[in-house]
Amino acid sequence: MPLTCQIYHLDRMVIGVSEGVVTLQDIGAFIDKVVKEGAQPYRKIFDARHGTSSLSPADLKALSTRLKTRPKARPLGPFAVVAGPGRRDELVEILKPFAALKRPMRLFKDMANARRWIDHQKVVIG
Repeated sequence: MPLTCQIYHLDRMVIGVSEGVVTLQDIGAFIDKVVKEGAQPYRKIFDARHGTSSLSPADLKALSTRLKTRPKARPLGPFAVVAGPGRRDELVEILKPFAALKRPMRLFKDMANARRWIDHQKVVIG
């Protein structure tokens, strides 16, 4: 699977990792799992260093619409994204819909800095 999602309820943390080509359906499944598990308020780290996107402009618009119309029942926790060298521009486009949501979010070059930042973020109580 190109996108994995591990949810650690005791730590209130979600770890996502992409490997291979990620589709809109993969992102949708990731979001669905986070919602089903009640992990929206948790801190999240997404490691995108080993994945690529197959999202078209239409897919990005659909993702944006989905995120804008999501139920607002639970607050969203902080979101750290790790991008490898040369991936920043691609990820910035994909992350625009996520960045429009109200929550702390940062893009990092390495996992150590992302982890340091996310560990200092307050856990949202939802």
